[in-house]
Formats: sequence, C-alpha cells, structure tokens
Amino acid sequence: MTILTAAAAGLTAVLLAVQLKSVKSEYGVYLVMAAGVFIF
Repeated sequence: MTILTAAAAGLTAVLLAVQLKSVKSEYGVYLVMAAGVFIF
C-alpha cells in the first residue's frame, strides 16, 4: 500500500467518523479503529 492510499483511507475514515458522530458516537470510534487496522 502506498502512502497516498493510506492517506486517502485515513482521511475518508475521519470524514465518515465525523458524519457518524452525530448519529451514534460509537460508530465513529469503531470506524476509526477499523481504518487503523486497515492502514497498518
């Protein structure tokens, strides 16, 4: 995985987590944790 792919995945995860935080805060946390596993 290139650095650009990892950055795009991280940025997408953060933006989705911010959107989901208004619905349920747990979903944002789970999404960021899943993105961390995906990147590393």
